[in-house]
Amino acid sequence: MKKLFTLIIILAASIIFAQDRPQERDHRHFSKKFEELEKIKLLEILNLDEETAIKFFVRRNQNRKNIDNIMENIENVFSKMEKALEKGENQQELTKLINEAKDLESKMLNERSNFLSSLNDILTKEQIVKVILFEHKFKKDIRDLLIEKGRKRFFKE
Repeated sequence: MKKLFTLIIILAASIIFAQDRPQERDHRHFSKKFEELEKIKLLEILNLDEETAIKFFVRRNQNRKNIDNIMENIENVFSKMEKALEKGENQQELTKLINEAKDLESKMLNERSNFLSSLNDILTKEQIVKVILFEHKFKKDIRDLLIEKGRKRFFKE
């Protein structure tokens, strides 16, 4: 099963990397393909009926949207930090930006925690553990795949 999963990831990545597209469009296409793959694997692992699957993915999609908004705010704070350093802002302004970044990071962790807690009424504890482990392993596999792909490109050039 793990070999099949790895094969699917490799095939998806090779299809995505083989196509020539502008970078922004490629990123969206890349993300969409992996989201689809992730959903298929989650459905397979959790073995959900249709009604439960719909509830789960509605909550998951809302969580992802909330996380994306927080990430966008974090990126904005990072931009402000870079500008503040370039301008030589005072310690008070830098402290304000540090606290803003810390607050957003905490907000992101809380969002993740709230999402997992919200699953208690639709999933069993075992299924919630499977979601947590799957997401961890999926991200690790993707990261490892991208690192390997980058390594191959580096040594090829």
